[in-house]
Amino acid sequence: MLHQYVDALNSPSGVPEVGTTWDRVVQTTYVEVTAKALKAYDDKMAESESKMPMELRSLLEIHNEAHALAVKEFSAASLIDTETANYESHLNKLWVS
Repeated sequence: MLHQYVDALNSPSGVPEVGTTWDRVVQTTYVEVTAKALKAYDDKMAESESKMPMELRSLLEIHNEAHALAVKEFSAASLIDTETANYESHLNKLWVS
């Protein structure tokens, strides 16, 4: 990102596009954060495999714990985005994945 900015500044007709570059940084961060959150969820759910079979209520409790952990991971790692709508949109995509 810094190299692109400096190259644009050094070009006679170049104008650095900070907004576009920042948007790419935010999007890349969301991809990475989503992967980490899904891994946290999967790891937590995998812990319950040794306890199978189990009652549905117990499985739902483990799912809720794993879900909360994933949301915490996602929220902590995506603090760079100040747009609430953008954050919520990506958070919703996490559960569709």
